[in-house]
Amino acid sequence: MEKEKIVVDASVVAKWFLIEEYSDKALQLRNDYIRGAVILAALFVSWF
Repeated sequence: MEKEKIVVDASVVAKWFLIEEYSDKALQLRNDYIRGAVILAALFVSWF
């Protein structure tokens, strides 16, 4: 079975470090990634 691919933005990653609304869901997503249950991707934006 192919792992689910999820794109996260900075607000999701911030919730890993800051306690705010939906931090519990963001932490569960992080834990799923650590367990290898999902693949996380993030957009890299570079300003030139």
